[in-house]
Amino acid sequence: MCALNCRARILASVFHPPLDIGSSKLIFSSNQLAGITAEPPSLSPNLGSDESRVRAPSFGPLQHRLRKLSTRLSRSSRSDSSCNIQSLSAADIKGALGLNLLHEPSETAIDFVFIHGLGGGSRKTWSHSAEIGMFWPKDWLPNEAGFKHVRIHSFGYNSDWTTRKDSRLTVHDFGQALLADLHNSPCLRKNGDTPIVFISHSMGGLVAKKAYLIATRDPNYETIGKRIHTMLFLGTPHRGADSASVARLLRQSAGYGSKAFLDDLIPGSGTLDVILLAINEKQHLGSCTWLTDSDRFQKWIDGPIGHWGDKEPLSEPSRDLKSRLLWLNGRPGTGKTIAAGHVIRHLQSRNLDCSFYFFRHEENSSSTLAILMRSLAFQMADSNFEVRQTLASMAEDNRTIKFEDHYFLWAILFNECIFKAKFDRPQFWVIDAIDECSSEDLPGLISMLSNMEQTLPIRVLVTSRPGGQVRRYLTLERTDFSEITTGEEGSLRDIEVFVEAMFLQTYDADQYDGIQTLVADVLTKADGNFLWTSLTIARLEKSYSLEDKQDVLRQIPPQMDELYSRTLDLISQSPSAELAECVLKWVICSPKSLHINELAEAVKLDIGKTLAANGRELESMTGHLVVVDGQSYIRVAHLTTSAFLSQQRDEGFWINTGIAHSEITETCLGLLCSSNFAPPRTHRGVAAARMTSLSPLSEYAALSFPYHLIQASSAAGSSLLLLAKFFTTNVLTWIQRTATAGNLWTLQLTAQRL
Repeated sequence: MCALNCRARILASVFHPPLDIGSSKLIFSSNQLAGITAEPPSLSPNLGSDESRVRAPSFGPLQHRLRKLSTRLSRSSRSDSSCNIQSLSAADIKGALGLNLLHEPSETAIDFVFIHGLGGGSRKTWSHSAEIGMFWPKDWLPNEAGFKHVRIHSFGYNSDWTTRKDSRLTVHDFGQALLADLHNSPCLRKNGDTPIVFISHSMGGLVAKKAYLIATRDPNYETIGKRIHTMLFLGTPHRGADSASVARLLRQSAGYGSKAFLDDLIPGSGTLDVILLAINEKQHLGSCTWLTDSDRFQKWIDGPIGHWGDKEPLSEPSRDLKSRLLWLNGRPGTGKTIAAGHVIRHLQSRNLDCSFYFFRHEENSSSTLAILMRSLAFQMADSNFEVRQTLASMAEDNRTIKFEDHYFLWAILFNECIFKAKFDRPQFWVIDAIDECSSEDLPGLISMLSNMEQTLPIRVLVTSRPGGQVRRYLTLERTDFSEITTGEEGSLRDIEVFVEAMFLQTYDADQYDGIQTLVADVLTKADGNFLWTSLTIARLEKSYSLEDKQDVLRQIPPQMDELYSRTLDLISQSPSAELAECVLKWVICSPKSLHINELAEAVKLDIGKTLAANGRELESMTGHLVVVDGQSYIRVAHLTTSAFLSQQRDEGFWINTGIAHSEITETCLGLLCSSNFAPPRTHRGVAAARMTSLSPLSEYAALSFPYHLIQASSAAGSSLLLLAKFFTTNVLTWIQRTATAGNLWTLQLTAQRL
């Protein structure tokens, strides 16, 4: 890489840094370099041309200095020039190993660390030539405008692949050495809060990333890790380099010594996978690009009410009111709060006015609409001068404010005061878990959000569980809104990245293959539940045997118990508590997913109640402990749901599975003993017609009653009486219909179970 081009990229990155929203680290990469180079290319011969000045005007002062330097050198004799080169030893030309202080200003504001790549050196890589004065990070950069307070270092490590001596050092070792040198540097300790910028060429980029990853895992380096602010990559082989493969062939054929760090550069190597996935997680965990990149989110953030770049105050009526209110909903534990937090950071990173509030179920005193309004008013005043002025005028008028009356606050504080301010940019509100708002206040909250003036530049994102009272009140208010659901493909990918990255940060590269089974198990059991995933990963990190890890995967994290207990408390307070408990009993005890029509008949036969809820209402009624898919089949929301519901507790609802299976057995046998399964008294046509008119639960009862009978409590004598009646009445019809349906295996299985 040309030294001057490197310098230009650093200047561009410092003065025009792009934002990396998903992380506190800024990461840059040269997209004009492909592969990996062992030597930087020569200086462009057209550097001083007019065309070059047009393309890169920022090079003017440097070009002038280079011309003066070239003129001065040309006046010296050839022998003098040779003496200058010879005055540096081969080791000096390449550069020293370790962390080297190149320049320290009187007042340091930031630290630059230059890290060379494969076959380079701490001086060689960053020098135009071997002459003294050509080491630009040391000799030129400190004199450039804008770099007055930059302390400059270089870092060297033995990446020479042409020696015949073997080397067992890896990228991990180089990263560890870099981190240790930074940690022990006297000058860095002297200024303990300056941000650190890595400028890395070639393999040096992998070394820089590895150092950062180690710092995030090792408490000893936590302070240094927090100071790593920016990484600039120049030709870094993030996914491996073909030239490294060529180098491997060369050293094998020419007798060069084995170099472990070359293996790290091969595409698909364990080290590359570890670094790539872990850095990907650091950049994208919680970044929720599936949300912020969606069309509905983009419409919400960018329109339709004017643009924040307009000079005139916003007054244009909304053309698409659906863009004003965005409802992010999802099952419990699917990452809604994480997504809300990311949206807040996303808005703040774009320098937009954002006010937010998080409802919490455990804080009933703060889950009121009045406190929400006071919080939003304070945040809007803090970020908007016009709002501050209107509130100050209100205070000067000595108006009395009823702080606990949300109707008063909305009418006086917002409608007559805050909303009268002249806004020249949108005002964003993010309100998390509105279903945790007190039941008395929720209707008022949705009514207020739904009936704001169309000309107000207020855009609101709310999160909650799907369906339930939130959807009901939105429907009653005839609210226009857009809707996004968590737990779908995009958010599931976030969970996958999180799991892989957490494991890869915990295990070394040589263990990468061995943890893939464990990663797959976690992803399978996660089933879209981010809460369970994060809690389980935290517990797995404290388990040090395979058996202990498997035990962790079978257990319910204590925090999940709290979530389930609270959900059951809400169910027990509902008018449909008995209906919900019956549904949960059938869903967790059934050996297969029930169709909603089958479940409706089962509930009717079991407790005599008619289930009139659709799939969405059924999920809401059961506290989203069950999920109804697109084909109307019902299953538990997560594997821990069944385990929790079947745990015996002193208080609250729980399912005694032995008794539950007995009750389901009796329901199934009662159906099998009914007239629907009575032996035919006429010819086959009548029997065939009767088969086509079977009730929805008939097939389930015929196939599954043996399973429930085996699982039933031995004390349930009524089940045995019904079984005896079945064998003396309708058993032949059951055999005929089972055989006709091609389910002979059911007959064999039933005989084995009985």
